This record gives sequence, C-alpha cells and structure tokens, in this order.
Amino acid sequence: MSSPVTPPTLKGAFVATSAGSPVPNVFVFQYNPESLHRTVTPLPLPEAGTGGSERNGEVGYPVETINLVLELDATDQPGSHSTNPASVPMGIYPQLAALQLLMYPSGAAGAKWQADPPRVVFLWGPRREVPVALTNLEIVEEAFDPGLNPIRARVSLAMTVLNEDKLFHAYVQGLQAMAEPAYTHRLPVALEG
Repeated sequence: MSSPVTPPTLKGAFVATSAGSPVPNVFVFQYNPESLHRTVTPLPLPEAGTGGSERNGEVGYPVETINLVLELDATDQPGSHSTNPASVPMGIYPQLAALQLLMYPSGAAGAKWQADPPRVVFLWGPRREVPVALTNLEIVEEAFDPGLNPIRARVSLAMTVLNEDKLFHAYVQGLQAMAEPAYTHRLPVALEG
C-alpha cells in the first residue's frame, strides 16, 4: 500500500531591507490569501509637444498594483493552544507591528536625509518575486483576548510593483540621500576656510 504524498504548500511573504540594517525583516504569511487581485494600467500617452519618457516608441511601463487580504489568528500559531487564546501573551501584535513597519522609512526621525524607505520584495512562489511599495494597509481587528490584545485580524494590503523606471528613480534618490549629508556638512567647513 502506498501513501499519497502531498508536496509542501509554499507560503507567501514579504522581505524588507533597509540601509540601516544588514538583517532583512521577513514576514511569512500565516495563511495564504484566498485571492490576489492584480491590476495593470497602461500609462497615458503624452500630449503632443510635452515630451515624455519615450523608449522605442513606447511610453514607460504600465503600472501594476496588487491587492490581497491576509488573515492572522493567534489561536492557530505554533506554540498556542487553540482552546486557550490567552496562551499567546501578546496576541498578534508582533505580526501587525511587522506589517506596519513595512510602511515606515528607516533612519532617525526628523532627519530627512536619513529617512530611507524600506526595500520590500513580495514573494509569491518561485516565479513571482517582485519589488513593491506598499501603498495602503488596513487592519480590522476582529477578536480580542481578556487583556484586549488582538487575537484575530484581517489585513488588507495594497502595493504597487516597482518597475524599472521606479527602481532607477529610487536608486537615484538613494544616491542623493547619501550625498546630501556629505555636501551639507562639508560646504560650511569649506566656506569658513
């Protein structure tokens, strides 16, 4: 008698890196979303005489957006006891915080030149690993433990896929951000001397 062998199910994830930390922040989905909504919108053609970023007769890359809904449940996490949600002391706060961090720039608060948006890659199987910018994060906390820690939530995420044009723009902005402190700190010294 042979037993049926089922391949392991891959899980979607976000991997974020920042200039200030060599260790990536990895968020693996607890459950894969039931659906993934993709929208691809072509860029409008430039009006006559306005120029535009024409490349071989084409006008830029289309804009692709991805929307999905994640479900988080503290009662179904490793180490939890499904009959006792209070066995997970902070509920799903750590997962919610990790998702929210994908929206915030790294670096010192208030220092414009140190604010570096996280570089986020959306992983959805071995053939879909795309750099994205999260554009919207909506959290609906649906259940709580006796200490009012959320133990179940639905998280709606919207993201824009960063195409070649946007990646180059982000790269140039990163170079400018690195050069700005050196320029602003050395210029007064040069003027004094």
